[in-house]
Amino acid sequence: MPDQFKKSCKNLRCIIDCTEIFIEKPRSLDLQAETWSDSKKHNTLKVLVGITPNGQFSFVSRSYGGRASDVHIVRESGFLDLIEPYDTIMADRGFPIQEDLMLCFSSLEIPPAAKGNRQMT
Repeated sequence: MPDQFKKSCKNLRCIIDCTEIFIEKPRSLDLQAETWSDSKKHNTLKVLVGITPNGQFSFVSRSYGGRASDVHIVRESGFLDLIEPYDTIMADRGFPIQEDLMLCFSSLEIPPAAKGNRQMT
């Protein structure tokens, strides 16, 4: 585990985020509505990805329509079933999943927001 994580998050299991993949506009109106992403203004598929502190993929969910929320994907993807007691999960502010993790006896770490365009250290 990298030194910066050893100091502040010694039980860090993984870092999660959702990624969106652009797709062609489906012919079906129902599928168009299900895959429409307001944030991207495009039809997308969304996938939850978990990465270990040393940079390896540890979880990739099935794909969901672009309108699915990050929290919905965390709850429905089976990710929470893999969490062990006292694990720490790191995510950005878009993942208000503290209560879900508390039910697993785990915790959520949200890094401080980066100011301007500077990358966090």
